[in-house]
Amino acid sequence: MGYEHVVYNSCLFMGGLIYQVDTLHFIPAISNIAAAFIGNYIGGGLIIGLFYAYLNDHHQFYKNN
Repeated sequence: MGYEHVVYNSCLFMGGLIYQVDTLHFIPAISNIAAAFIGNYIGGGLIIGLFYAYLNDHHQFYKNN
């Protein structure tokens, strides 16, 4: 079971470790967290960040006379 958010995946898998769930395997859990982290970094950190930087371009207000 994996979701698209790295924080939720981390909490979900740590909850499974605390309650000693028998179906939790370490390697798939770590690979899921790593894949979600990379996806969150690229999607939320780079793409959305660059889009906000593009929208916040202050050079459009300067006019050369």
